[in-house]
Amino acid sequence: MKVCENCGIEHEGIFGSGRFCCKKCARGFSTKAKRSLINKTVSQKLKGRTCWNRGELFESKRLFVEYITKICLECKKQYKTRIKSQIYCSQECARKNNGCNEHAKKSISNKVQERLKNGTFSGWKSRKNKEPSYPEKYFISLFQNENIVGWKRDYKVGRWFIDFAFVDKKLALEIDGKQHEERKEKDKIKDNFLEKHNWKVYRIKWYNPINENNKEKLYKQIEELKTILNDKL
Repeated sequence: MKVCENCGIEHEGIFGSGRFCCKKCARGFSTKAKRSLINKTVSQKLKGRTCWNRGELFESKRLFVEYITKICLECKKQYKTRIKSQIYCSQECARKNNGCNEHAKKSISNKVQERLKNGTFSGWKSRKNKEPSYPEKYFISLFQNENIVGWKRDYKVGRWFIDFAFVDKKLALEIDGKQHEERKEKDKIKDNFLEKHNWKVYRIKWYNPINENNKEKLYKQIEELKTILNDKL
């Protein structure tokens, strides 16, 4: 007589090589309660193994890597990680600082300054070949139709580029799209620099002339620009 491993009843059954009294017990043995016992048995057998495949070895190492407690450079909160080089607790904190700490930013800035001195900085070259935006194309067409001459696109003064520069008149025309709403501080610094070098800055807020309301707002600014250009003749 044998004892069923599932219900404990003595039997002469042949299910599961004689381990169970019936088919129901054979199937019911793989329940959650019994699986923990199976896993424990398998785990003990694995500990005695000397040969591991690559996936098993990686998984075993990963389980025993200790967590490191760090302080996030952005939010200053403690967090745990397995990665020694990690400096932020989350992607959100990394995005706030563009994924760079102050040391990295300073290092990048120094490299750019060095390239500027050596004449190897390629950023301006790519700017010269940049395709005009739709608002810029609109004003290029406007200047041609209105016979407005003497302007240069992407004219460089110091480290700044002017959208349209009337060099002889020392007039800097800037076309402000939606992205300029988030760059007001930088635009203010740029304007102050140009004004210190005797440039007059005139900014036109871009309105796509697809309806009467936008046309009215844009055309009013264009008329003011024409007046300024005529006064400087």
